[in-house]
Amino acid sequence: MEDFNFTDLEQLPISDNSIVGITPSMSPIDRLGTYSDEEFENFILEWATVFLQKGYHVLKRGGAGDKGIDVLVSDQAGHHIIYQCKKYSSRFKLSDTLTEIGKICYYSYIGRIPKPMEYYLVAYSDLADD
Repeated sequence: MEDFNFTDLEQLPISDNSIVGITPSMSPIDRLGTYSDEEFENFILEWATVFLQKGYHVLKRGGAGDKGIDVLVSDQAGHHIIYQCKKYSSRFKLSDTLTEIGKICYYSYIGRIPKPMEYYLVAYSDLADD
């Protein structure tokens, strides 16, 4: 495995603010349920563009081998905010949560990803009772 670096990431394109596939009778949470995994990641990515106005860089990683980072928000001082997006068809379990947190701890400890000041695990589904 190669080390994480910012050249692996694609710079966020500015959205044209168009929303495709909206059904007026569909609630916003139900609409999220229709998104594919990639569309859900892109939704969180677009939401994170608010950081661009504050001088941050917003980058997308995502996909297999992302080392727990779908969206990375960074400032010039080296502060990093990591978003990991999960859109499971079933309820999100404690073991899933611990696995994701473990990835961030491990890869940041060995220097493969930047150490986050903040970490958010964004899940569409409810949490399971395990």
